[in-house]
Amino acid sequence: HGVRQVSTALKKVQQDVGTDHEMLMTARSKVAMANAAAEANRRGIEQLGGTVNTLKEGHDLSNRAMRNMKGALDHVSATTHAVKNELKETNAMVLPNLHQDTGAGFTSIPGMVPALGGTLQRSPQPGLDKPIKKVLKGGSLNRMAWL
Repeated sequence: HGVRQVSTALKKVQQDVGTDHEMLMTARSKVAMANAAAEANRRGIEQLGGTVNTLKEGHDLSNRAMRNMKGALDHVSATTHAVKNELKETNAMVLPNLHQDTGAGFTSIPGMVPALGGTLQRSPQPGLDKPIKKVLKGGSLNRMAWL
């Protein structure tokens, strides 16, 4: 009787070992798949990190380019305002000295320049006592030519 019990117990242990072995193999397979998935995730995260760094560098370059462009635009704006102010000064000196288009030329009296209304007045600055002479340019009068 004792041998039969030992034999039955041994078969039960062998079945349990077989079941445990199958469960162990299934667990090992699941761990291997989990490791493979973790490795794939790690590679994906590294790749995304590289992409993020590339985007950050591009963003930094874009910001630098925009700052440079802003500086250039500020320079252009300042130059434009300076030219505008110079044109205002030039127009203030030149335009009052232009005679309306009557077909008559200007006469020159030393130290005098044409003023509004066709009258002559003393030149406020040296070198402005030269008359403005109408010059034909391309078939039209060039009233801005200083001769």
